[in-house]
Parts: sequence; C-alpha cells; structure tokens
Amino acid sequence: MYFLNPASPHLRILSSLRRVPYGWILDRLRPLRELPIPHDSKSMSRCLGLFSYYSQWIPRFSDRIKPIASCKSFPLPPPAVEAFESLKKTIEDAVVTIIDETTPFEVETDASKVALAATLNQNGKPVAFFSRTLQGSELKHAPIEKEAQAIIEAVRHWRLFLTGRHFILKTDQKSVSYMFDKHHRGKIKNETEVLAMET
Repeated sequence: MYFLNPASPHLRILSSLRRVPYGWILDRLRPLRELPIPHDSKSMSRCLGLFSYYSQWIPRFSDRIKPIASCKSFPLPPPAVEAFESLKKTIEDAVVTIIDETTPFEVETDASKVALAATLNQNGKPVAFFSRTLQGSELKHAPIEKEAQAIIEAVRHWRLFLTGRHFILKTDQKSVSYMFDKHHRGKIKNETEVLAMET
C-alpha cells in the first residue's frame, strides 16, 4: 500500500520500487482536474452524473449541486462555475484514495460522441481517471464501438495494475459484449485479441 501524493519527496522512490512510471502517478488525476465546464445539455448531464455517483462522499451534496443543476442555459453563470470547480476539488481531496494492490480493482468506462473516459475504482472509490478525445475517423464509429474502445484503452492504460489479475468491468452498454464475441470481426475485435495477449 502506498500514498500517491504529488507533494511527497518519496514519490520517485516508490515509483521505481513499484515499477510505476512517475509521470503516471502525477497524471492520474489530470482528467478530473481538467474536466471542462458543461457547455450544453449533454455535457451537463454527464457532469451531474459524475458528481451524483460520488455524492455519498461529498458533504452537503444536495446544496452544493443546486447552482449547477438549476441551470437551463449556457454558458453557466459564475455561481454555477464556482460550484463546479468546488465539487471537483472535493472529489479529489475527499474521494480519490490510495491504491492498495491487495484490494480488487474495478474499471468503469464510458464513451460519448467525442470522447472516451474511464475510472479505476477500489471499494467504490476512484483511485485514477482516464480520458481522451476522439479524432478523425474515430468520430464516425458506432456508439457500441466507442464503448468497446473505451474498455480497451482503459485496460491498456492501467495494465500495470490489471495484468494477471481478475477485475470487475462496468459499462452502461450491455450490448458492448457483442464486440468481444469470437464470431464478430472488425478493428475493435482485433484490438481485443491483442489486448488479451497483453494482459
């Protein structure tokens, strides 16, 4: 068990001993910290979903989410932006926890029209985040392919912790299992075969 505190002078030693890239330790919270302010109804829905998911660890959540949830137009007014940034900081400070390699991991993935995202959890709490925007032809992929791609990239991103281990995978698309069926063929299928060999 070890703490991932960017201010710790022992991070480089821990990173070396555990063979975890030092940069990964510092970057694990970047997707949360850089989560953009909602700019339309869909990004608002995802934002509210994220905050609601971790609401049990956010003090006075109902009161603090009101300035955001009550907004019906964009861009968000200053009080809503302030509440948004405050909730992100609370999740980082109070929810994101240490990584304990004796505790099972849970990978939760999601995909939108323009991005992939995932959270690495332990005991229901996040220990790391991953996200990236889709580029070029990726934007034209079917939703189910984007969901499968999110799974593939998340597992690759956290392979240092997941390789050789059983872990729980959560996705909001039950049909995504089709992409991993041996009878299906295509780019995503090929990616899953390569991923299986890697892990």
